[in-house]
Amino acid sequence: MKRCAHLLIVVFLFALVAQAGPRQQDSPEVTQALAQGDAFLKQKNPLKALQAYQKADKESHHTSAACYLKMYAAHKQLGDMTSALDDAKHAAALAGQDKQVAADACMCRGVLLAGMATKPNDKKLKEAETDFRQAISLQPENAVAHFNLGMVLLREERDPDGIAELQTYISSPDATEKTTEEARRIIANPIRAREPFAPDFSFETEQGFAVSNAALHGTVVLLDFWGSWCPACRESTPMLVEIHKKYRDREVQLVGVSSDQDEREWMSYVAANHMDWPDYLDSTGEVLGTFNVESFPTFIVLDRDGVVRFRQSGVGPESQSEIEDAINKALKKPASTPSAEMASATSKGSTVSSEPVPATAGPSGSVVIREEKPAEKGTAPATGIEMWSVSQNTYRNEALGLTYEFPKNLRPANPQVLHDENEQMAAALKAQVQTQKSATGMPGQIIVSRTIFYASANGQGDGMRYSIPCARITAMPWPYPSLTVDALHAMGATGIPGLNPVGAIQYSTIGGHDTYRSDYEGGQANAHFRMARFQFVTGGHLVTIEMFATSQEQLDQMAATVQSLSFSKP
Repeated sequence: MKRCAHLLIVVFLFALVAQAGPRQQDSPEVTQALAQGDAFLKQKNPLKALQAYQKADKESHHTSAACYLKMYAAHKQLGDMTSALDDAKHAAALAGQDKQVAADACMCRGVLLAGMATKPNDKKLKEAETDFRQAISLQPENAVAHFNLGMVLLREERDPDGIAELQTYISSPDATEKTTEEARRIIANPIRAREPFAPDFSFETEQGFAVSNAALHGTVVLLDFWGSWCPACRESTPMLVEIHKKYRDREVQLVGVSSDQDEREWMSYVAANHMDWPDYLDSTGEVLGTFNVESFPTFIVLDRDGVVRFRQSGVGPESQSEIEDAINKALKKPASTPSAEMASATSKGSTVSSEPVPATAGPSGSVVIREEKPAEKGTAPATGIEMWSVSQNTYRNEALGLTYEFPKNLRPANPQVLHDENEQMAAALKAQVQTQKSATGMPGQIIVSRTIFYASANGQGDGMRYSIPCARITAMPWPYPSLTVDALHAMGATGIPGLNPVGAIQYSTIGGHDTYRSDYEGGQANAHFRMARFQFVTGGHLVTIEMFATSQEQLDQMAATVQSLSFSKP
């Protein structure tokens, strides 16, 4: 799993970038009502906040732009997008000669429209573009407006114009370091604006379900950001129950993230409405902030590679059909694209092989694809099962009592490189478990699988990133003396999300050890691959040998080498 490190910047497309600007001279009654509304909004009670803002609006005789901007924020959190758009429109009309307030109103409307748009030719994107251009005409130095306009233009597939706006943002004295870095990544790879990768996220639900980029990779994910206090969210519950039932037997995972503050109310609502999917009480707002969610409900569909394929705030008569359409399209696409981290690294100039890169099984059994990167310096030398040697094409691991004659055409990676990668992965997992323990009060448990051998035909890759044809050996502690099919099923080791199984599990005895073989296929037409996985127990560890090939004939030749396995330990 990956650490939750990347937070979406507050000026990003879906964020509320503007607050109410300088107000007209408000009466004490208006000022007091606005302050009450602000307090309720801070307490995540947008309904009472809206009532206070409406009282302020009435006291002002509907002449205060600030009141409408505040009502915009409340309506937006409540998921009433139509009213929020009207609020922003009224605020712009009441701004008069106050260019800052008028620009704020345009920005609010533009951000909301962009967040509601789902396709490059969506009319809402064109409306958002008009609003951002209006904000710039009112305040040419408004750096955030240039950034948001650039993002909209890129989503409309107008790359030269969009890049020009992002460059304008970068050159602005008001540009922040974090946003500038994001803008440069997008300029280097504009597809990130149209197909945004989900930010790094990781949490554990009340039911003990571990949720993260890595754990869900290879699965289509529907994220529901909601709250039992939210009328629109309650309205959407039957829809979600129906969607969950429809896709529960397919590679689709519904995950709820609640903004509730009262745990009992949250649990009561979930139980009463039979919301039997993983749900997380985000009491700190960390996950909401990571995804830049400020409107409820917000639905996000991630494809198998963790790319945001659909995002919508609010619920309407077409919401279910639009969500299901996004899910169905995502299901048709296999997991084959690099992860968010890999795409980010590519835009920074990191080296990524042009060889076919398969989706592979990570330590948690999830499908992941990792970039090739140099190992960090200064890590301790390898010990135990990570100590191995190679003579010609014979692999020896004394700690496991294992000897294996791997395919002669493969070149092994450096053992220290694999060790360093293992240490980085273990550190990340340990930090994540500690974070979950601190956040939930529940003890975290972790069993680390380590890569103890990797070899490829061209010498590329490091065990975390593959170059076909290749082979990898991993090992993890195993408390049982033997291995059974039931045990493999129990630990979820018989399937790999995103890959298609080929045939049934095959049992054989090799070197006196029970061995199970599973075959898979994956990739696309221009990068199809075959995979064979062999699993057995030796030296107190579950050992997995994975082989990847570009054809069945090549895979069979590689798989035949497993018969050379010999053991000096039980």
